[in-house]
Amino acid sequence: MNKYQLIRLVCVCACVLANVAASAQPAKNPIIWADVPDVAVIRVDDCYYMSSTTMHMSPGLPIMKSQDLVSWQLVGYAYDTLAENDALTLKNGQDAYGAGSWASSLNYHNGKFYASTFSATTGKTHVFVTEDIENGPWREHSFSPALHDHSLFFDDDGRVYMVYGGGDLKLVELTADASAIKPGGVDQIIIPNASHVAGPNVGLAAEGSQLRKINGKYYVMNITWPRDGMRTQIIHRADQITGPYEGRVILQDRGVAQGGLIDSPQGDWYAMMFQDHGAVGRTPYLVPMKWRDGWPVLGDEGKLPDHLPIPINSDSVSAIVASDEFERKPDEPELPLQWQWNHNPDHEHWSVTDRPGWLRLTTGQTTTDLLHARNTLTQRTFGPVSTATTTIDVANMQDGDVTGLAVLQRKYGFVGVKAEGQSKKSIVMVSTESDSPVEHECIPLTQETVFFKVHCDFRDGEDKAYFFFSLDAKQWTKIGDPVQMVYTLPHFMGYRFALFNFATKNTGGSVDFNRFRVSGRQSTQHHSSLKKAVGGRFKIGVGTDFDVLRRSDDLALIKRNFQILTPENSMKPNVVQASEGEFDFANADALMDIAEANELEVAGHCLVWSRPGTTPAWFFRDGNQEASKDLVLSRLKTHIANVVGRYRGRIDMWDVVNEALADSDDEYLRDIEWSRITGEEFIVKAFQYAREADPDALLVYNDYNCTQPGKLKKLVRLVKSVKAQGGPIDAIGLQAHYEYGKIPYEGIEAALIAMRQIGVKVIFSELDMDVVTRARWYADDGVHRAELAASNPYPHHSPPDVLERQAEQYAKLFDVIEHYSDVVVRVTFWNLHDGQSWLNEWPWQRTNHPLLFDRDLNPKPAYHAVIETLIRSDSSPSHPSP
Repeated sequence: MNKYQLIRLVCVCACVLANVAASAQPAKNPIIWADVPDVAVIRVDDCYYMSSTTMHMSPGLPIMKSQDLVSWQLVGYAYDTLAENDALTLKNGQDAYGAGSWASSLNYHNGKFYASTFSATTGKTHVFVTEDIENGPWREHSFSPALHDHSLFFDDDGRVYMVYGGGDLKLVELTADASAIKPGGVDQIIIPNASHVAGPNVGLAAEGSQLRKINGKYYVMNITWPRDGMRTQIIHRADQITGPYEGRVILQDRGVAQGGLIDSPQGDWYAMMFQDHGAVGRTPYLVPMKWRDGWPVLGDEGKLPDHLPIPINSDSVSAIVASDEFERKPDEPELPLQWQWNHNPDHEHWSVTDRPGWLRLTTGQTTTDLLHARNTLTQRTFGPVSTATTTIDVANMQDGDVTGLAVLQRKYGFVGVKAEGQSKKSIVMVSTESDSPVEHECIPLTQETVFFKVHCDFRDGEDKAYFFFSLDAKQWTKIGDPVQMVYTLPHFMGYRFALFNFATKNTGGSVDFNRFRVSGRQSTQHHSSLKKAVGGRFKIGVGTDFDVLRRSDDLALIKRNFQILTPENSMKPNVVQASEGEFDFANADALMDIAEANELEVAGHCLVWSRPGTTPAWFFRDGNQEASKDLVLSRLKTHIANVVGRYRGRIDMWDVVNEALADSDDEYLRDIEWSRITGEEFIVKAFQYAREADPDALLVYNDYNCTQPGKLKKLVRLVKSVKAQGGPIDAIGLQAHYEYGKIPYEGIEAALIAMRQIGVKVIFSELDMDVVTRARWYADDGVHRAELAASNPYPHHSPPDVLERQAEQYAKLFDVIEHYSDVVVRVTFWNLHDGQSWLNEWPWQRTNHPLLFDRDLNPKPAYHAVIETLIRSDSSPSHPSP
């Protein structure tokens, strides 16, 4: 076995393993990067159900469903409103922030589902019962007192209990239907000072009980919080429900705690808990566990895993947060489950039917600020970044009314409109970081419709919100100051996106909302793929190489989003044939094997690269002399025949010649050995040789800056001349290395029109968008280079305003591409994510962010902007040819 056979065998094995890994991308913690706290999980046959806490929101006590413990879908709520009182209806200066309903318990017993909670607002324990957890209806039982952080438990002997309390954990017996405390039943402390197993210096006494009976033993899970320590998970066990109990610490890592144990149908065990995650809220963590001597051992000997041994099939954020066009069919609910009202709604003052396709909010009571406004409609924010946009018609506002789009918590912020007098309206940005509303900016508004956007950045604890407005939904303007979002205990909830309208003077004014859209990581799950969004209009590709494809996370992302690969270096002449007659296809074959094993197409790149130093020197030498034209062309034919012939029928398109045109408007071809020895003939022959080697392949000429008038003129001349001499150019590759803020849209259109007129297709072959502008590097004879070489303006990640502008420019570019989709056959991004981009090194070393995915493989706003553009274009009539 020679070395090439060995390498090929290794690569085949590697690509098979990579294919398995890519098709089963592991789930990551947190499994939901959004506020889903106080989780309680049960399994019924092969289906899991989970309840959570949403405090003062209505409807409340959300119920979620999963088949795998990592992909969750919101299926309903246990109640519409918890009670009708001044606190829950925001009347007489009262509110239920940080109250409402707290930690819930979820059970299945004798064909019935039980979801229970307790409330300081009502002073009661509430038990909700249904036979159909996904569709209801739910029946309610309630009784006093409010049993703190209780766990409802049905024992094997038919008796029913609740474990509850903080510090000293108590057991109380209920009636058989769990509707009341059983007179004369068990009522005792079963675990005194439960926190002591975590040490004597306790800040938060043990609470958050969850009780299970496993293999004849009773297990009580609790959270405690040692002073100067972190949230800590403890567990106690006993042979009898009344004790005695013994306990220990089972997890003290990253503050993940409070939850319960759950098993799979296959016998695997997990703990579902949550972590305080800053302003976004409390996020669920799934922790694998095993049993040792009758005790659960969580994670890797008490350390949390970042990845889980469960393939992710869909993303849970997309099932609990959703865009809404407010268009309703007759059989659809008025509001999707993702929406919750801040406190109880006033149903007389909102509608999605008064004006079809719009949500109307009418003021029904007066207030002085957003926190006491009725009918504020909310959805969760989510991480690592999330953006909400909406359209508001403000024509029917009254004097003193305020409306807008907010991030809601105690220290809220919003961008909106305030009405003053009969006709004056202004766009405002307001925040309450100082606990009182402060207006940071005010801009006169002279039209009836306005567009708002809020961008939240939760990366690395940034926890900032940025606010924007637009008058046409195309050009966005930043307004006011960023809000430093802070998770506050008085509200006890992660930040929410909120649509609102409130009156400060007189009631009766109204506004209409349209097109509430959320984007960010995971929020467009049903369209979370570039290749799905583009359909069959053209191919969507990525420039990469075999070493990247061997990384399972990278390969999974590529498979999900792209159809075709372009090898960045593996097929270039100086790699494949560095010495005459010695062909090295090891890297190229490795890429091909992985691509084919994963059903990815390949575009060959490139057969001739007409730049200094890119073609091996031997091509142009004959001993000590320069080679003749015939010898050079003969070598070219041999090279192309071997490379294209090797992959005939496996590679459908080739970049035949790369970058032959001169940069100067005064020159035609680049002054290099190829043109000095053969003139234009090497281009003609390269295309002819490629056609001979594979008659079915699409043959491409590839170059940069062809959107500039001078170079475009030369490109047209080249195509016409080569085709006239029998060179079969099928398509032109427009290298799309653009600079942020300087996209040559008019030049792009001019190039597309020109190529259409001369009968060739177009490929956007190397697409990226440099956010660290490089124009000054070349300006003024290079005098700025020392200064620039020392600069690195975005060492960690792009600022939100740059992310948003980049998204807008990518969206506009794809609008242009869609307009000429009859000409465009492929769009290829040059590298997969920001960390792999060549623009981190060229023209000087700095941290760049030019692509759709960040260094952690998270989609950026540009990713969602491109998808939304493709989806919108797909549903629009095709554009006529100009």
